[in-house]
Amino acid sequence: MKLFGVYLSPFSVRIMMQLDRKGIGYDLIMPPGGLHSDEYGEINYMQRVPTLELDNGERMFESGVMAEYIESAFPGDSLIGSTPLEASRIRLVMRLADLYLLHAFLPIVDELSEGRVDSDVVNKCMAHGMRGLKDIDNTMQHYNFEAKNDVDLADCTLVPALTAMEALMVAFGRQDFLSDFPKVNEYWSDIQNYDFPSFYVAKAREAIKFRQETGGSM
Repeated sequence: MKLFGVYLSPFSVRIMMQLDRKGIGYDLIMPPGGLHSDEYGEINYMQRVPTLELDNGERMFESGVMAEYIESAFPGDSLIGSTPLEASRIRLVMRLADLYLLHAFLPIVDELSEGRVDSDVVNKCMAHGMRGLKDIDNTMQHYNFEAKNDVDLADCTLVPALTAMEALMVAFGRQDFLSDFPKVNEYWSDIQNYDFPSFYVAKAREAIKFRQETGGSM
């Protein structure tokens, strides 16, 4: 199995975490020629990461779809809970992180690259993200969601999402962006004390720093 992706991408990292947590072997490959190259376009016509290539050559796109496939194809060590109710709670956290953190903050990256730090797009995305953090915070409190080394799919989504969001908020001078969300703040502090998730936080931070200093991906 091959995974075309980079640690800079939170969508790639969520699949790396899932595969590693389930003990599924794979080769991590940088998009050949770069993300927007014709060469990579022949592998993924949408020219996005990650791309999951199965052993039979079949390719899959979009991290959410990949996550569902991996759980269905390799059910032995479930990361989606042991009951339908537990699965629904995990999916709720994943959905909130997807909608309000991962996808909502993508436009800010483009605004920052153009030096627009107080545009309508930035302000709208910020408000959207704060609303999402509030919903995640309330959900964590309601279901007593705690940080753990034995991660599930909710963690696989939250860890890279919060790492990416942290980098963006620091760029805006908002290092304290979690201060109004005590449960998320506690989770983010605690999860970094566990070896498995903290490895991916460190790798993503390293990739972000590399991008800031060189403009490249890793």
